[in-house]
Amino acid sequence: ARRPPPPPPPAAHPPPPLTPPNGGLRMVPPREHPAPTGLLPGERMAAAPISALQLGGAGDGTAAGTRCAGRLFVTSFRMVWEASSTAAAAAAASPGDDPPLSWPLVSLPLYSIDRFTKYHQTARSNGRGGSEPPPPPAADPEIEVEVYPKYGALPALRVLVAAAAFGRFSAVVRESRAPGFDRLFAATHAAAQARAGERGGAFCDYPPGTSPEAEFHRQGLNNPLSNWRVTALNREYGLCATYPRLLAVPRAVTDEALSRAAAFRSGRRLPVLCWKDAFGVASICRCSQP
Repeated sequence: ARRPPPPPPPAAHPPPPLTPPNGGLRMVPPREHPAPTGLLPGERMAAAPISALQLGGAGDGTAAGTRCAGRLFVTSFRMVWEASSTAAAAAAASPGDDPPLSWPLVSLPLYSIDRFTKYHQTARSNGRGGSEPPPPPAADPEIEVEVYPKYGALPALRVLVAAAAFGRFSAVVRESRAPGFDRLFAATHAAAQARAGERGGAFCDYPPGTSPEAEFHRQGLNNPLSNWRVTALNREYGLCATYPRLLAVPRAVTDEALSRAAAFRSGRRLPVLCWKDAFGVASICRCSQP
């Protein structure tokens, strides 16, 4: 008897679409659109990329008058422009003895962005003493956008994008700069490293492989004759939220005196020991601000 044919495999159902927030700009997980250079631990994609033609002459070192097609996308940590794969292939295959034009990846942390300056398309010079008329109006006109970093006189990025797409994109950038605490990149990055075993906990005051106890011992603070001591008064960050959990303070100052003195400091930032000569008495004490 002939065996019956095996049943056909069940049809694969596509995953349900994510709820489109931010005026219809669909949020995408990292697995759907990973960054070519790789996302950092805890970094996630905040929006699908948009097409963006980079205009040379910005502060990224590209030559003025040049252009390159690419994509612009935003994560929970930064805004990135990258050249498209077709543009990179065309640059690599450019004939001639000159080296191909290299368009570096532009990565701007969200909190380093100061402002966006937008320009609408106008008449341009034709190189013969006249000007070309502006392009005819389109259903989705393009605008030139300059991205300025904080404390920078030159734009870090100049791109030509569709006006409607960039309007939704900039809204995502604004929302990504003011997330809840559990969605901050600092929190998700530290949690991801802790899950991977790279850090001791979700939050760590010292780099991996070091500890405050080892540093205090190196400086000779464990010596009973030392004029300094280590206090755990800030173990739960109740004394000062921006200071480490363990602090080195003069031995003659009690924890009660530290708590009372912190009330008179801006942000409760007390002067504490930052460095001490392990074989002498020279030391450096400082505070974050007065």
